[in-house]
Amino acid sequence: MDLSPDTSTMTPPDEASLSALCGADPALWETVTAVAGRQPRSLRLAQRAYRVSTSLPANLPFSAPLLPICIEHANGSRLRDVDGNDYVDCHLSYSAATLGHNPPPVVAAVREKLSGGVGVGYFAAAQVELAELIAELVPGADRVGLFHTGAEATAASVRMARAVTGRQLVAKFEGAYHGAHEIGLYNSLGAAGQWDADSRYGISPQPSGGGLRSLTGGELLVLPFDHEAALKLVIERSSELACVLVDPVPRFRTHAPYAARDFLAALRTVTAEHDVPLIFDEVITGFRLSRGGAQQALSVTADMACFGKLTSGLGVPLTAVAGRSGYLDAARTDGLLADAESGKTWLSSTNQGNHVAVVAALAQLRYLRDNYDELFDRIDRHHDALRARLAEFAQRSGIPVHLRGNPRHVTLLALGEPPADTVGYADWMRDMASPTSLRALQFLSLHLRLRGVFTPGIPTMNISAAHTEADIDQITMAITESLQAMAEQRLLPN
Repeated sequence: MDLSPDTSTMTPPDEASLSALCGADPALWETVTAVAGRQPRSLRLAQRAYRVSTSLPANLPFSAPLLPICIEHANGSRLRDVDGNDYVDCHLSYSAATLGHNPPPVVAAVREKLSGGVGVGYFAAAQVELAELIAELVPGADRVGLFHTGAEATAASVRMARAVTGRQLVAKFEGAYHGAHEIGLYNSLGAAGQWDADSRYGISPQPSGGGLRSLTGGELLVLPFDHEAALKLVIERSSELACVLVDPVPRFRTHAPYAARDFLAALRTVTAEHDVPLIFDEVITGFRLSRGGAQQALSVTADMACFGKLTSGLGVPLTAVAGRSGYLDAARTDGLLADAESGKTWLSSTNQGNHVAVVAALAQLRYLRDNYDELFDRIDRHHDALRARLAEFAQRSGIPVHLRGNPRHVTLLALGEPPADTVGYADWMRDMASPTSLRALQFLSLHLRLRGVFTPGIPTMNISAAHTEADIDQITMAITESLQAMAEQRLLPN
């Protein structure tokens, strides 16, 4: 009997991907049929989106779930799709919803301003209060600039560093994603270069996808993370370097956020001694590892730091660059004529610092500041309970499942052996991105959905302050039942 679903309800990419994943295996098609049967309205909307939009469903392209669900309602730790299915959310808006969806203090603050807000292009008190709050929280922050996305923030910080130093070369670390601009997209998202340890040019730059212009050795220096050779290259090429851009806890090290503390301290020393600005990309780590982010947690203060995720209250986009006045004043406005005459760095856009985003970010960060210990103690406790239960299941079943990451950052649900604390990008990618692992993880996300747990295609296990003990019970049961079903389907990697 043909158990394949009616592919006329699927987008062409879903149909092609599922055909490749399932082959002629009826048990796998049965799982797909069960998922598709729960969400006919979502699938029809996905088809409409495919015909008209290049950016919907709104997911990162390499982890977008198969057979996407269309969300109608979100509150706390829960989602409901347009077909009426309820889910515990372990995606959490790429981990941005640390307080849960629609946290009451943020909703109340935004609702109060909606009827009388000033929109964009006006000076409002909330802008001052938000800048003061970020400067209060972030070590060494004299100035704060507001932006929309993490990509804008990292690109702006690089431009300010170039303006002040008069140099062009930017150093970044292999495996770090800094947003959808050229520098941010090189040597990340699976693209790995070649490295000759004796070369002054570092790791060969590799674009992560099409349409990126070729960056020459005079524009980008790709360095190995947590490696002494990186420090030597920074010293050797310091006279050319406009800045060093680093994610203090890159995604391949989220399970060991403090493992590179000594390296980052040495990097700070080297860059300071050779007058090279150090930029921390804290779009993910900001206000999580501590109230003051990774800089405070690791006792390393950068010249500039970029913040996002937790600054986007209710998902209204807002990011920030905070740091030393000597760099941020390169873009400080003094009035258009004065700016033009002095060669100021142009970083403005129409919706920058819009009132709704500022009010939402201010309410969210105030609540985080005032309740940090209570909120993250709860998140840590739930994460630890889930980790312990999965470890017990792995020992009992022989299925090597574990949480890879930490509760104050991003956590993945992973199969296989946990990586070493000092794992490098290439080894991490080889483990995570093997065809066998990716196939198993895609099916795991579908099995979890059948059991009321939502994750992206590569399953995250992000826990918010709104998750309850009952949620953790449901997540645990969904994972263990899913893995047992997948073992019967022979989907688990050896």
